[in-house]
Amino acid sequence: MSCYQCSSEHASNCDTEQRRDELQKCRYHRNNDGCFTRIYGDTVIRGCISDLGSDTDPCKGWKRSDCHACYDDGCNYVSRNVLRNSSSFSGTSLRTSLFFVLHYFLVLFG
Repeated sequence: MSCYQCSSEHASNCDTEQRRDELQKCRYHRNNDGCFTRIYGDTVIRGCISDLGSDTDPCKGWKRSDCHACYDDGCNYVSRNVLRNSSSFSGTSLRTSLFFVLHYFLVLFG
């Protein structure tokens, strides 16, 4: 398993979309290992789930807009802005879809 591994405290480009040539092999690779990106204030941290310890859910207790876990090589490449905006977009899309379904049923049966 290979993930992007950095902290914006030490690498100025860690909060931007990552390049393929910056992938690093996970040190403690285990079955079901994956990658994560966490945002804490202005700090972005990327790494391997296996670096967090055994049986760790990397996003437990984190807001969806502040944490992303994935399970393919290099899947934690998205920028801080994309991660933050994707969660709000998902919520907006879900609300919009529910509105249209409700409206459809009211028109159909109302």
